Amino acid sequence: METFLIESKNPEDSKAIKEFLKSLNINYKSSSSISLEVLERANGIAEVFIEAKKIESGEKEAKSYSSFKELMDEL
Repeated sequence: METFLIESKNPEDSKAIKEFLKSLNINYKSSSSISLEVLERANGIAEVFIEAKKIESGEKEAKSYSSFKELMDEL
């Protein structure tokens, strides 16, 4: 499952986006405000995705850990 955050600029865009999602039978939730927790989660997901793409393209080397404790110590 993926979570997408879409920000519309006006009510017409919101209506079009909702209709599009309905046409694809995609469940969605809408809110006029975003909590800080949700925004931080979305940013974290985006950062991890960007890092994964860099590793995949060879721009960055993947880290490896010999134990879970070693991983947790780094965090």
